[in-house]
Amino acid sequence: MGALRRGSRLLLLVLVGMFVTSCGSAAPAPDVYCEAGSPGYCASLQMGGAGLVEAQSPIVWPSHRLASGAAVELTESQADWALASGAATQWRPDFQTTAVIMVDRSRTDELITGWQDLLSAEGTVGFDHRNPSNWLLLAAAAWGLEDDLEPGNTTFGLLADVRRQGRLTASPDEAAFWIGFEHQAVDRIASGQPIEVVYPADGTLTFIKGLAVDGELLPTPELGEALAAAGYSAVADPLPAPARLVRPGDLAHSPIWKARYYRQVLGEHYLYFVGTREHTIGPALGIVALIAWIGSFARRGSQPSVRRAAFAVGVLGVVWLGMRMVKILSPAWLSELLWYGFYLPMLMLPLCLLWLAWAVDRPIDPGRPPPWWGALIGVNATLLLLVLTNGYHELVFAIERDELGDMTSYSYEPGYFVVAAAAGIPLIWAVGWLAVKSRRVPGRRLPWLPELIVAALAAYLVVYALGVTPLAQTDLTLAIIFTGLLLIEAAVRTGKLPLNRRYGQFFRASSLKMRIVDEGTGGAITAGGTVGDRPSATEVERRAPIRGGQVSWIEDVSAIAALQRHTSVAIGRLQTLNAMLASQRIQQRSAIASQVRAELLQTMETEVGARVNELGEIIGALPPGPVDGRSLARIALRACFIKRRAALFFQLQSGESLGADTMDQHFTELAGLAEPAGVRLMVRCPLDSLVPVHYPELLYECVFALVDHAVVAGGRAVVGQVSLSGPQQRLSVLLPAEFEGFTMPRDLSHRLEVLGAEVGFRRLDESFTFSVSVPEPETADV
Repeated sequence: MGALRRGSRLLLLVLVGMFVTSCGSAAPAPDVYCEAGSPGYCASLQMGGAGLVEAQSPIVWPSHRLASGAAVELTESQADWALASGAATQWRPDFQTTAVIMVDRSRTDELITGWQDLLSAEGTVGFDHRNPSNWLLLAAAAWGLEDDLEPGNTTFGLLADVRRQGRLTASPDEAAFWIGFEHQAVDRIASGQPIEVVYPADGTLTFIKGLAVDGELLPTPELGEALAAAGYSAVADPLPAPARLVRPGDLAHSPIWKARYYRQVLGEHYLYFVGTREHTIGPALGIVALIAWIGSFARRGSQPSVRRAAFAVGVLGVVWLGMRMVKILSPAWLSELLWYGFYLPMLMLPLCLLWLAWAVDRPIDPGRPPPWWGALIGVNATLLLLVLTNGYHELVFAIERDELGDMTSYSYEPGYFVVAAAAGIPLIWAVGWLAVKSRRVPGRRLPWLPELIVAALAAYLVVYALGVTPLAQTDLTLAIIFTGLLLIEAAVRTGKLPLNRRYGQFFRASSLKMRIVDEGTGGAITAGGTVGDRPSATEVERRAPIRGGQVSWIEDVSAIAALQRHTSVAIGRLQTLNAMLASQRIQQRSAIASQVRAELLQTMETEVGARVNELGEIIGALPPGPVDGRSLARIALRACFIKRRAALFFQLQSGESLGADTMDQHFTELAGLAEPAGVRLMVRCPLDSLVPVHYPELLYECVFALVDHAVVAGGRAVVGQVSLSGPQQRLSVLLPAEFEGFTMPRDLSHRLEVLGAEVGFRRLDESFTFSVSVPEPETADV
């Protein structure tokens, strides 16, 4: 009947919930999260009608689960913290449990009465330090052994001795003696295990546990009956004799319990900051040190690029440490985002070091990185986006999550190694570049120190990756940042990274006559030469504003005045010499022009005289009586040739170029004069060509020689074409049979041969072909 009554109530509760949900007047029932070590409690909640129950272990972030609307199993001390912080609004006490020692009688017959007996008993001692709630068990042991709720050396020393004996384990299946809670012992007994529950006679603690929720708790009818049936102690039950009830405020949650357990009991995590205070203080001190270093480095550096690159290195280090400090105190979802954000400084810091290595010895510093640096920024920014969007593709990390979506573990994917290479290659490049450049720096001290630091960092990263303690438990972020700063500072101190150091002492010891005045304080720094009150006649005082003040100096202008005098004298001499040279050039040009004109006239007189003599011989050889048409045509052709040849000669000597249209007119003129002799002349030039004729007088003389032979030999027609395309210009002519014995005039043949022209004359059936190819003037073999 009781089961039927409970089932009816549960059905009624479900129907009411369905009705309320369908009306949209209330939120869905929250999930209930209880520890995996409390299966009896979870089963009782289910029997009590609490809805869906999911066992979670460990409950690391109760505030995250509370914020999602779930009810979470917490002790009264934990609930007090949740209520005070606003993470929860209600907490209901459900049962009490005491820290006990569970003895597995299937493994041991030892008599155990208290905490001290664990040290001398034979058998393994179990304690699960991985569960965040089990620090309460350490507090119970500390109360029994030391009568104090603060962590003491006696408790940790006892467990450390057990570990040194090789009898400490974190697995309940291997332990003969297990340190746990009373309700966990009840659950193990209910499962059939031969467990004896020992309440330590030297003292222990009792805790009240229940459900906390940020909202309204669902009613759980007959939960007390279900818990009593499962063997759990009710809240109002009397305490075991050696136990003390822990009330709110008696025991504050502190990570120092876990920290000391790892350090003193397990012998690990010597250098790892596990406490919240240490997590905060370490990065905070690092940020302060970074800011101080940035200011010091910027004051010592004179080059804008060096100062800006060092400033970027320091800022990225501050960002990295700031994200690390916030990450420790953040909920799981924000902590994961900040974990991805670590790759911003990890990818950009090596590029800033590379910029610094590039800029240290620039004679002219533009104050900005080189152009190729922007391409590297683009590559690393793309890889940073790949990391930040890993949740969508998991090409960098493969994430394993729990049912709430919190990350539990991860593994590396191929994208991670690309990102690691993008961070490591510029770092190696920057260090190697600085090492190469430092060899040109004289007077280096301890030149091996930066290389030693790099080698130590590489060894540290290898040991850290292999998981070798205690270095595997150190803070990788702090180690990388401060080793990098130590490397830069060592490079400065040893001369590998040249900066302005002790420039004030150098300025005071110099012989300059200069003073630098601070406009804020009015103070001045005077160089060793000192600035006089009044400059001498050969000195000038100059002033110029600088950042933060003014600089004044005395400049000796005697050397400049002497140089000006010498320059004035030299300029006068050069002007006189230039006038003499100009007059001499005019005279030389006049003499050369007269000589050239005389030579041209002599050449023209020789050529024209020879042509006129030939014409006179032709006329003298004419028979008496009437002159036939061929003879007259030959005389007219010869007279026209003399005139045109002379004109072409003068045009060429004056540098004037002739085009295809002019040559076509000259050939047309020859055709008109040859027609009365019965000779048809047709030589065509490409009138659309803009290329000037290389040697127009030679082509014209070749055509005239052919026409003259046709008139004498009685030829009928001369047909040809001039081709102006290509590096060689060509004259091609088709001749009748009367050209059987044709030979070129000797002077014309000689000129063609000197120019390297190609002359062709061959028979074609009953006619002949004649061709002349002349090269360009620049390539002619004169």
